[in-house]
Amino acid sequence: MKFIWSSKSALFIVLILITGLCFGQSKGNQPKSNKNQNSSTDRSDTTVVITQQTPPAPQEQPTQQDLKRPFDFWEWARTSSPTDILSLALAAIVVAITAQTLFFLKQQVVAATDATIAANRSADAARDSAITAAQQLELATSPKLSVDDVRTANFYVGMEPVFFVKVVNAGPVAAESVKVSIRVESATVGGSKYTSDAQVMLLPANSSREYPIRWPRQLTREDIDAFNSGSLEVKGEYEHNGESKPYCYKYYPWKEGPRPSGVPEFIDCKFNPRLTLLLPTGRAELA
Repeated sequence: MKFIWSSKSALFIVLILITGLCFGQSKGNQPKSNKNQNSSTDRSDTTVVITQQTPPAPQEQPTQQDLKRPFDFWEWARTSSPTDILSLALAAIVVAITAQTLFFLKQQVVAATDATIAANRSADAARDSAITAAQQLELATSPKLSVDDVRTANFYVGMEPVFFVKVVNAGPVAAESVKVSIRVESATVGGSKYTSDAQVMLLPANSSREYPIRWPRQLTREDIDAFNSGSLEVKGEYEHNGESKPYCYKYYPWKEGPRPSGVPEFIDCKFNPRLTLLLPTGRAELA
């Protein structure tokens, strides 16, 4: 159990020491025996008294048994001088006050540390709340642009096809002064792009717009075969409030028969449509 020094502890120790002081004085001031008192009266009958002073006996060294004997406070109070007892009492008071002061300072330091940690946590929580609120405010007051799809019209032999880029604004506010650049090109056939390179337009909130671009000439059978075996890409970028994002869609080849309903003509350039033929292991035959 921890013992905490306090002013009550110091007073208790001082009272014990003062009690010991009084006890020691009472023991030292006890009246002498009657034998000593009568010796002074009988001294007149004696003619000559010769006393021989003997040297003081040497002080005995404490033995091992004395060292192992438990401390007896009352014995110590009886044999100690009042000055020693008062000195010990003052020392006990100083130790008690010092211990109490150190304990109080420790409590103050712990309380200040806890208050600092709590203040830092509150500041972090307030900062996180402010960041979250700013992000939510930005989402609530900003447009959200993306390119959702690319499709074609008149993509047949003998026709001049048109490509449509669908730009979506999923934000709650309109996007003004949106710059959209579009180009369609093939590595083997050629392509086209707008001369101004970027079209400036307005996208209302929660809506979409399709922006067209024409192929420079009529398609031939050779053009279609080149698209199916090579590459045809519709790409560009859109810019709003100084932030520019690129986009790229490529032609998804379909060589046999009509394209099934739901199969897109253009897919994202990051998508790889190449297939690997998988054979059942039970039907594998060795040549």
